[in-house]
Amino acid sequence: MQIGGQLVAIEVSGSLRAAEARDKVTVSLNLSANLSDLQSKITPILRAQLNQDNRCGDRVSLEEAQLVPRPPASLLMAKIHYEKWGCAKVLGREVVKKLVGGNGVIQVGLTPRIDDSESVRLEAEVTSIEADGELREVLRSTPFGSVVREKIQRSIASAVEKSAAPPVSLGALQGFVRIRTAQFSQDRDLHLFLDLAADGQVSAEQAQSLLQGLKAAASVN
Repeated sequence: MQIGGQLVAIEVSGSLRAAEARDKVTVSLNLSANLSDLQSKITPILRAQLNQDNRCGDRVSLEEAQLVPRPPASLLMAKIHYEKWGCAKVLGREVVKKLVGGNGVIQVGLTPRIDDSESVRLEAEVTSIEADGELREVLRSTPFGSVVREKIQRSIASAVEKSAAPPVSLGALQGFVRIRTAQFSQDRDLHLFLDLAADGQVSAEQAQSLLQGLKAAASVN
């Protein structure tokens, strides 16, 4: 899938358990999305959103970004270099002067949330801002600081929400199969995963349709 101009591979694995009782089938579905490729490309994805180079105004460059597991949540750390330049007329000539400059690190906590048991959204919260002198106040209290924080939240939330989309549409199963849990996990190499668990009661035909959809998604991945 395309995220922030980058082609990101999301590998999804899962399991389906079904138990038939009378005319209904109780199903339990577990899915795990491997987000390690998103982790490896998070810097260019965010760089496309954040970088600015205004002659008279804000100049921003994202130096590095990291997306790390903090199960059941995750943490984004973005290192930025910021400068604010001002332009003024002096004796008929334009003078360009740097007003503020420095380096900063913004940390954003990311937590999956379930909406109406049928979709997953990402809740993003700035947990800390570390910056040089005046830049700290710029990031904490000015409109520019709010814009930077919102762009980080919006871009990373969008990326993870895309990866959280089930590999098969619930379609006719909506209202029957409901998402029970959504959380981040990690492997021993600190690769990030998004795990979803859903269950419900469906007809035998619906269970067969869900199984076929999972097989088709697995063959694509």
